This record gives sequence, structure tokens and C-alpha cells, in this order.
Amino acid sequence: MIQASRTVKIKVFVGTFLVLLVGTFLVRSVQTLLTTRQAVRAYARLIASGNAGDLAAVRSLCSERYLESHPLKVAEGGGVVGFPRQVHPNYRVWVEGSEVWLCTGNRVGQVVRFVQGAGQWKYDGVVGVLRPDGRVEPMADDPEAGPEKP
Repeated sequence: MIQASRTVKIKVFVGTFLVLLVGTFLVRSVQTLLTTRQAVRAYARLIASGNAGDLAAVRSLCSERYLESHPLKVAEGGGVVGFPRQVHPNYRVWVEGSEVWLCTGNRVGQVVRFVQGAGQWKYDGVVGVLRPDGRVEPMADDPEAGPEKP
């Protein structure tokens, strides 16, 4: 009788532990998904605003740090100088510390950073280049300068 009671307690403990473990995993997955989705929505608004030439809207979607070092101006052919006109449908996005990084190409190419600011995700410039092996090669702050040499 005592052995059966002990077995039930162990089963309840293990079951509770597993439920908490799975619950923690699900909560973390949902948080990460929401974070990346919010950053992707901000990027889509940034591209749309840039394509429309709406500098005020683009400015509202950029971080203060980025705006201090990059003056915004409308490009001759449309859009905003230094901003892409589209994003590849097979883009890659992930959380890197407190930031969200987005590779704008087909899982390789330029990686841009989003930071939390004023309650929303804001564009903070180019981080580097995502290589086919999954490594992000740091880039100078100016995308035209190319990757930094170690």
C-alpha cells in the first residue's frame, strides 16, 4: 500500500515536471515567434514607406542611432537611398540577444538589425553578410564599403 502511494507521487511529480517543461518551451517559442513577426512587419512597413518615398514614415521606423549617422534622401529611381526595394520571399529572421536580425536574401546575403525603441521594432542598419555556412560576416556600417577585413 505504501509502495503504491509512493509510485503515484513519483508519477505525479514526473508528469508535473514534463508539463512545466513543455509549457516553458511553448511559451518561449511563442515569444520568439511574436518578436520576429513584429520585426518583419516593421521591415515590410519600412520597404513600403521607402518605395512610396515617404521620408517621415521611414524616419519613424529607424532607430535614433541609425538616423544620426545616415541622412535620409529619396533616390532618383524611386525609394530611399540605401534601403532595399523588396525582400526575398525566402528571407531568414532570428533573434540575436535583444535584437532581431533579418537576412534579406535567399537565406544568404545582407543581414539587417532591428532594435526595440519606443515600444516598436526599429531598423538599425546593416549587421553583415550571411554566408552559406550560416556564419554572419561583419560589415562596415556603410553597405557599399563591403565586408570588413579581419
